[in-house]
Amino acid sequence: MHLWLAVTAVIAALTGGLWLMSMVSPEEAQIWQQAVVYGAAFLGVFGLATLLGYLVRAIFWPGGLRYEHLKSSRRQGILLGFLAVVSLILQAAAIFNSGTALLLLIIFGLLELYVQ
Repeated sequence: MHLWLAVTAVIAALTGGLWLMSMVSPEEAQIWQQAVVYGAAFLGVFGLATLLGYLVRAIFWPGGLRYEHLKSSRRQGILLGFLAVVSLILQAAAIFNSGTALLLLIIFGLLELYVQ
């Protein structure tokens, strides 16, 4: 059931994000249009990370509990979605570089260890 949520998130992100990106220029975008693009990016990364994470766990650990696989993949999908959106926001503000990328990876890695 929860895998359908991830598939729906990917489809919604692709259709909504591509439609909005084809209709609006980034220089002239209003704040709500930027929010929709960031939301579509989050949904796309969340859905793909959840699906790929679940498939990898199901292939390499077939004896594990399906619920635990899904729970871990969903948690990591949410974290990767937030990481992608924060990276996009920092890049739009022209402060995204290798130092901030490393710092973001450390922060989200520690957050994953804490939540786990």
